[in-house]
Amino acid sequence: MKGSIKKIDPQNLPVYEIKINDEDESGISLISLVGEPAINMKGMMFSSDQMYTTFKEVSEEKQIIIGPALIPNMRIYREDDKNGSYYVYFTPETIEKIVEKFNKFGSNRKINIDHSNKMVDAFIMEDWIVEDEVYDKSRKYGFEVPKGTYMIKVKIEDKDFWMNEVKGNGKFGFSVEGVLGHQLVKFDKSMQEEVIDIVTKTYDSIEEVIDDLDIKDLYNIFDLFVEEKK
Repeated sequence: MKGSIKKIDPQNLPVYEIKINDEDESGISLISLVGEPAINMKGMMFSSDQMYTTFKEVSEEKQIIIGPALIPNMRIYREDDKNGSYYVYFTPETIEKIVEKFNKFGSNRKINIDHSNKMVDAFIMEDWIVEDEVYDKSRKYGFEVPKGTYMIKVKIEDKDFWMNEVKGNGKFGFSVEGVLGHQLVKFDKSMQEEVIDIVTKTYDSIEEVIDDLDIKDLYNIFDLFVEEKK
């Protein structure tokens, strides 16, 4: 056996808060239509004679999708080569900034499919941030989402795309795309202990070379290295 797969414990993953800067290009630039949105909540197809439709019951379709694009404080699983496995989340304040920047630059026609280069002939008819969990109009469409949720209403103008991708392949979930920075807000205790153990072993292995270096100094050097990598 050449190796083994390390089981991921969801409780021990680091959690990052998504951050954007008002002075740079950070924020979302596109909305992507996907089959499995990261927030685990799909939109709802909308027709002229039925508020809630099924694929078989659609009649005189308006080709409209309504649903949440961002839900505040919801942990979203991510994995990449740099950070490994981790969670990210958006605060209500960050969502508000993101939506403001998105609308400021007139990005309502920037919609693609599955985060690809294939653009969809569609546009955002309406978007809003939920201000009241009980009286917000998202309730009208059957959604129970928390205050601060970013809701969007998208019109699909391409009939073939509607039939083949939205109805045929279930592409009526929303996912955001853009330049989103993040900062670590939770570092689990067990992970801290693992890092300290690695540092200690590293120190022990080079102890003879750096007899005059205190272990606290090595920890400080390691902290600077980690900070530089962020």
